[in-house]
Amino acid sequence: PHSTVTMEEGGDVMDILKQIEQSYGRGKFQEAYDLCTSIVDKDMSGCTHYRLGMLHYFGEGAPLDNDKSMEYIRIARPMLEKSAQEGCALSMANLGYLCSEGIDSTRDLPRSIDLYRAAAERGIAKAQFNLALIYKDGEGVEQDYVEAARLFRLAADQGYGQAQGFLGRLYLKGKGVPQDTKEGVRLLELSAEQGNINSQNRLAWLYECGDYGVPKDEEKALRLYRNSAERGDPWAQDTLGGLYSTGCMVQHDDEEAAKWFKLAAAQEWPESQTALAVLHLAGRGVERDTKKAFELLTHAANEGLAIAQYNLGRMYEEGCYVQKDVAEAIKLYELSLVNREVPQALYSLGNLYERGDGVTQDKVKALGMYEEAIELGSVEGEYGLGMMYLTGVPEAGIEKRIKEGIYLIQDSANMGYPRAMMELARMYGEGDMLKEDKSESLHWYAECAKRGLVCDV
Repeated sequence: PHSTVTMEEGGDVMDILKQIEQSYGRGKFQEAYDLCTSIVDKDMSGCTHYRLGMLHYFGEGAPLDNDKSMEYIRIARPMLEKSAQEGCALSMANLGYLCSEGIDSTRDLPRSIDLYRAAAERGIAKAQFNLALIYKDGEGVEQDYVEAARLFRLAADQGYGQAQGFLGRLYLKGKGVPQDTKEGVRLLELSAEQGNINSQNRLAWLYECGDYGVPKDEEKALRLYRNSAERGDPWAQDTLGGLYSTGCMVQHDDEEAAKWFKLAAAQEWPESQTALAVLHLAGRGVERDTKKAFELLTHAANEGLAIAQYNLGRMYEEGCYVQKDVAEAIKLYELSLVNREVPQALYSLGNLYERGDGVTQDKVKALGMYEEAIELGSVEGEYGLGMMYLTGVPEAGIEKRIKEGIYLIQDSANMGYPRAMMELARMYGEGDMLKEDKSESLHWYAECAKRGLVCDV
């Protein structure tokens, strides 16, 4: 491709190599790519070939192309080895990264650390940054936040955006440095001003939540989320989709939510795939497409997302849009419960044990699952336990507990669970265990209808 930067404009090769690293560090990937193409035939250090390879490797400023990336890196490797031996600090840093990640050969972390340290001592910002990450994570060395902060500071003082962002987070948390919210935000803003998406997202979250003593500023948070989303960051796209889907900080808009979820889902973001699937099931903001919903949920579930596994399990249990398969539903529920991230799955699994559907009936086990679900904040669990209390659980030595049962069902309904709403509507309408009240019955039927989904996912 034609370069927009000439040798005359950029000076000698070493000056342009510095410009390339500055541009890359500030997220100006296209600029870094153009600079690389201006000197690739003149740079004998291997640094330009390396950078071109990495730009193609990550699809930053250049098409994502693994074959082309490896072609550049294979050319770069011997050149980097030679120039590093001759004392080129930038080559040491680049070679350190290849050794650290094992991109073109077996990973060699000890050698990577040695190369990073040598380059860091010679003032190479990205080597200081990468070595700081190693100390922060304690990978290959003893974890040392003080040393990590020192190295982040050295790189940050050279304007290295990623280092500014990480140092800012350390100041917010008081790790390796005294806790200082003002300094933390200042560094994050410096990093964000250079286009660092992670820092933009962190700042947006701080302004949205008002965490770490940062004053809430929803307008600023929304602007930062949108900026990151428009630049293609899937986390920000998913977050923005969630805001439009819930009407938080913006007017509720399912079509706008679907737009952002689609962009993130196209980048294999499981949370957005799941959210988009739910919209497709309900026909909210997108056409109702059960096949597409099933495909999205299956993909997200296979990626290990617990909420997707749970929702897919519901589809199999109810036979919603797929052939009913309780055994598959149980398998998915159990997968979603590995880290207890989805307490609703405890209710669903408990309900199967209560009814003996696909498993040996065990009301005592069901009772325990409902109780655990409640401990984890599940309104579904409240409904399940409340219904058991209304009838009693002789197997567990529990007599009818009408008052407690009604309380749990009412609380579940007040928290928005449609089945609890439906039960309250019935109870008020029939005068069953509650004083007959047609007006209250109609109220709960109406509330339930507002939330009604064909498959209740």
